[in-house]
Amino acid sequence: MALAPLTPKVEFMLEHRLRRVAALVRAITFHRTGAVLWSAVALIAAALAVTQQRSVGFAPYAAPILLGVFVLATVVAVWRVYRDRSDLSTATRYLAAQYPELRSALNAAVEQRPEADGQFHFLQRRVINDALHHAEARDWLRQPRRHARWLLVGHGLALVAALGLSARVIQAHRPAPRGAAALFSSGLEITPGDAELERGSTVVIAARFGDRTLPSEAVLVWRSMGAEEQR
Repeated sequence: MALAPLTPKVEFMLEHRLRRVAALVRAITFHRTGAVLWSAVALIAAALAVTQQRSVGFAPYAAPILLGVFVLATVVAVWRVYRDRSDLSTATRYLAAQYPELRSALNAAVEQRPEADGQFHFLQRRVINDALHHAEARDWLRQPRRHARWLLVGHGLALVAALGLSARVIQAHRPAPRGAAALFSSGLEITPGDAELERGSTVVIAARFGDRTLPSEAVLVWRSMGAEEQR
């Protein structure tokens, strides 16, 4: 997204330098937002992966929840980029925070406006030149460029962590059973119905007979994969 247009009345060289600082401030905001968002997604994915392993009943819902989190994080990131309005005043505030001794001089330089003939008089030019000399001596771009690079690394690491942990959740995804309970035409309801169980896990089987008369006895019949039925 393009930066907001800057006023053409500011001295050209000063405006050019502030534009470059504003672009770096925009990059800093973007990478900081991305690092925070994808770090949060990575933490959520890690929590879902652990819960997915410990709770068989929750396992089918971990991947859909994670997908929703990804969509939400993407929407927030796009919204922050769209709402970013880094401009000359943003760059001025950033530089004033980095160089407190420059605050008054830079604000004064930015506020200078040319005369009717388009030229700056001697005192105005002196104020502007003081700011430009500071930019040359202290290299205004060095600090924001370094800041943006570190945040870019953090942004990238957070994104890789989020994708890696999400891949584990997706890899361990198991679809929900076709039915949580088997309901027969006779009104007999068996829970959990058609379900997959891990070896060694505990399962409780319940039978509801509805309005029917309770039978005198019930027989449990099961069959392991590839084995004969047992009672």
